[in-house]
Amino acid sequence: MGHVAVRLPDVFDVLPEKEKQAILNLGIKKSIEERIKQLSGEVEIAQRNIRKFEEKYKMPWVCFAQKEPEGWEEHEDYTDWKLWEDVLKENLTLIEKLKSCLEK
Repeated sequence: MGHVAVRLPDVFDVLPEKEKQAILNLGIKKSIEERIKQLSGEVEIAQRNIRKFEEKYKMPWVCFAQKEPEGWEEHEDYTDWKLWEDVLKENLTLIEKLKSCLEK
């Protein structure tokens, strides 16, 4: 188990250690759940943007990424599409890691 030093407000001094731990555990759980919600919102945005590119070029990213961009617009779209693919992948990975923290 990792250790983190947290300075608690003096008001917590009157509480038993068990209660302090329960409050901190609940706070961490709620924070993780909230972060999952935030990341899920970002996943939805990334998926919408990716769908726009897939519809525009009538192909998935894996195919588009293999072809040479034709002109400035495709070059710009490549850069933007890649960004959204990276955001999607990173956020899905983070969500899975955060969910695994909730299961423990």
